[in-house]
Amino acid sequence: MELVVAYWWVAWNARNKKIFEGKKVNHLVSAAKAEAVVGAFQRVRKVGDNALKSRSEKCKKQWEPPPFGTYKINVDAAIHVGAQTVGLGAVVRGSDGKIVLAAVKTVPFRGEVRYSEAEVVDWGVQVATEAKLQSVIVETDCLEVTNLVNKKLGSRTKIFWVISEIQSMCRQFEFVRIEHISRTCNLEAHCLAKFDIDFKEPAVWANEIPQAVLDVFTKLKQ
Repeated sequence: MELVVAYWWVAWNARNKKIFEGKKVNHLVSAAKAEAVVGAFQRVRKVGDNALKSRSEKCKKQWEPPPFGTYKINVDAAIHVGAQTVGLGAVVRGSDGKIVLAAVKTVPFRGEVRYSEAEVVDWGVQVATEAKLQSVIVETDCLEVTNLVNKKLGSRTKIFWVISEIQSMCRQFEFVRIEHISRTCNLEAHCLAKFDIDFKEPAVWANEIPQAVLDVFTKLKQ
């Protein structure tokens, strides 16, 4: 298509030169010019596409802080097969990247990983609600749950009730977004969920986070 447009352009240019300047243009030269223009355009576009792809891949591998005034909640679930329980972990950070809240909870394993992943998004939204946060971004590494909450997928299974609850709670925020991220951007929440296996009761820490939990986060940065 690009080459067709280029041929059309040089043909039009040649016509104008003949009509207005009385110059006759060699058609072979015109065709060569058209191909050269298209070739140059494709090289420039390829460089641009590669740059965008590189930037996109970089974003997927690095956690980014939320905009000022918004809190980012990273959530993840870890299944403890032996006990048939699931650890739910939520880490809340502000625009400066500092952790302001950490929350853990243990629930029974319902037999489906995606159900557990939906439960942890629900848990993260609950934590934000109880903390009276008004502008939040919830990040999970489960694409299916992200699409279900954002109504890009439909489901009539038991997970539907958890998704419905998430959607209902989200309506009370001034701003809320549920996003999918890679596991590499979700390590703190993942480690917290695994750490939660030792907890019998839900726990939410604001500001004064236990040293044992902070040590886990510190090791991830080393």
